[in-house]
Parts: sequence; structure tokens; C-alpha cells
Amino acid sequence: MSEDLIKCPKCGSTQISAQKKGFSGKKAVAGAILTGGIGILAGTLGSNKIKLYCLACGNSWLPSQYQEQAKKENERQALHDRNNERQAITDFIDWYEAGNAHECKKLYSRIKASDYDDISQQALDAFYRDMKSKRQKERKQSLGCLLFVIIITIVAIIVYNYNT
Repeated sequence: MSEDLIKCPKCGSTQISAQKKGFSGKKAVAGAILTGGIGILAGTLGSNKIKLYCLACGNSWLPSQYQEQAKKENERQALHDRNNERQAITDFIDWYEAGNAHECKKLYSRIKASDYDDISQQALDAFYRDMKSKRQKERKQSLGCLLFVIIITIVAIIVYNYNT
């Protein structure tokens, strides 16, 4: 099943119907009351818009609302995946350094989709070096960002004190 299916933002169902909005009698009446006969044209406002309807729960929304929600959900999932990856790296390194080969093999087999019994010590050693290197790069990047923020803060304080 494709992950590009449109889902209801309320219940997650993929049973969606798309319909073109038509003339609105309510808008026409309101327009006629407020502005006279010409207000009947208000009934045509938004008549070319597509509206999505969930057949499971009855929720309705505009496609633009779905796109915004899908973007937020993708960002949330990416953050979740990054956090899980960082945790997996930390766990593997900790278990490797503690000599817990069993946990290392379980995690390695899950990440690399390998059979637990086919994992060699050389594979674990290489993976450990890769994960250790990856974690060191992340820490250097974080340290670089922190240093940049500190320098900007110091410069701002100096400029502020100089101008007062």
C-alpha cells in the first residue's frame, strides 16, 4: 500500500471522497439580505473549490489544510526517526563498550536486517567504529553551533555596552 494515500486528519481513514463545492444558498440569502439583489452572487463564492470528505467519520477539509497537516506529520516523523537513530547509536556504543555482544547483535540485526546468527565479530567491530565516528561528528557539530551562539552573544553584549 502506498504511503502517498490521503488520510483523514481526524480518524486516519483512507476512505476519502473529493467533491467540487457548488452554489451556496445560505451565502446567496445572506448576501441578498445584506446588499440587496446583487448579493445573490455571494452564493457562487468558493464554488470552484474542491472539498475532501471522510467516508468513515464524516470529517471535511480543504486539500490545502491536508497538505499543511501532512507536512507537520512528516516533520514530526523525521524528528522521531532522528531521535531513535541517536538512541540506537548510543545504545550500541554503550553495549559494545560494556562487552554485551548479545544486545549489540540484536540491535545490529534490526538495523541492518541481518540474521542474528550470521553476524560476525568483525561486523560488530566495523559497525562500532562507524557509530562512534558518527556520534563524534554530531558532537562536533553541536559544539560548533554552541560556540557560534556564545560568540554572537558576547559580540551583542559588547556592542550593547559600547552604545550605552
